[in-house]
Amino acid sequence: MSQIKITKEYKKYPKYKDSGIVWLGQIPEEWRTEKVKFLGKTLAGGTPETENKEYWEGGKIPWLPSGAVQNSTIDTNEAEKFITELGLKESATKEIKANSVLIALTGATCANVGYLTFDATANQSVVAIHNYKDVVDSKFLYYSFLANREQFLVYKTGGAQSGINEQDVKNIFNSVPALTVQEKIAEYLDDKTGLIDKIIEKKQQLLELLAEKRKVLISDAVTGKVRINDKLESTKTPASDLRDSGIPWLGQIPRDWKVEKLKYLSPIRNTKIEKKDDTRYIGLENVESETGRIIDVNDNQEVESIVNVFKTGDVLFGKLRPYLAKVFQAEYDGVCTGELLVLKQKNDKIIGKYLFYRLLEQGFIKIVNDSTYGSKMPRANWEFIGNLNFSFSDVSIQKIIVKFLDKKITELNELNSAINNSINLLQEYKISLISNAVTGKIHIC
Repeated sequence: MSQIKITKEYKKYPKYKDSGIVWLGQIPEEWRTEKVKFLGKTLAGGTPETENKEYWEGGKIPWLPSGAVQNSTIDTNEAEKFITELGLKESATKEIKANSVLIALTGATCANVGYLTFDATANQSVVAIHNYKDVVDSKFLYYSFLANREQFLVYKTGGAQSGINEQDVKNIFNSVPALTVQEKIAEYLDDKTGLIDKIIEKKQQLLELLAEKRKVLISDAVTGKVRINDKLESTKTPASDLRDSGIPWLGQIPRDWKVEKLKYLSPIRNTKIEKKDDTRYIGLENVESETGRIIDVNDNQEVESIVNVFKTGDVLFGKLRPYLAKVFQAEYDGVCTGELLVLKQKNDKIIGKYLFYRLLEQGFIKIVNDSTYGSKMPRANWEFIGNLNFSFSDVSIQKIIVKFLDKKITELNELNSAINNSINLLQEYKISLISNAVTGKIHIC
């Protein structure tokens, strides 16, 4: 795969002029600026009545939510819901032609941009632009909107579901070169951004492989599938050193390991108090899945009035949606949501950091997740979890396992961070390239 030179010098246009628009700045002398309403017709979406089966059952017309608009090309696989001809006729939604540009208006996707590749409809949180073909190229308009997302957000108003509206979209200024120039720019950006996206995709695949390697490392170490020596080197445990645990979900374990119910290894701390302003609080949203890293703790987040107490060394396990694997070992005293079980550290049989890793093991996560009740908010309970039989080694071996996992996972985290930084750099370069191209800061020959 060819490499991208981020420091490449580009040719400039011969002369520039002030666009009169602060965020556009200087544009080539022969270019002009126009509001979106003069570049195409805007169409607001809508939602057919969801309880009317005649609008939905057997429908063949794709209907898109705003969540489908993700600053990328929208292909047919994004269409998960379909409406009927009657649903289109008797609702506010409108037919959107292929090669139209979409703008999401509200919520988390506000100001997101999409390029539609097929005929469809959309909900009321989406505005489509049918470009005037003799004025502007649809793909050029799409790239212009990508570069100008921050300008859409200037109009954003409201609270939790804040957003922009169709009129805001109509009044955004756009730079407009000659149509042939637009087509050349769009073709150039298709090629270059496609290359960047492929590189990013490869790096994201590598991140997925690292995440899987992390899971395997933890599982093999805490279940005894590998033996770890004092030099923190691992080797596969010989079959002759394994025995049947007698517990289906545990399977085979090392002969010298023991089995005991979790509630006897690490009893639950079930102390509830009223939340005080000066007490450090952990919610489920603050625990990163799979890693136990604490994120986005702030003094203004909403918390329950009655919370669980945890102490330094306790291990917290998320009982709501256990498949998310939200596990955290406390490095300080504090309080947490009632959706986190608090397990006391008990050094005579099992150490806290080993328990942390043991609760992240995928076999444990699966059996707990399979025990959950409730369809919308599936959660597990302590009675089930506490009665699960756990395999564990002597504390001396646990300490070696923890050192091994700490070392290996630190290495994976460093590699993960380097890859993420690389992805961020590529994404920044992509947006910069698009912005410079559609505003004439670089001359696309």
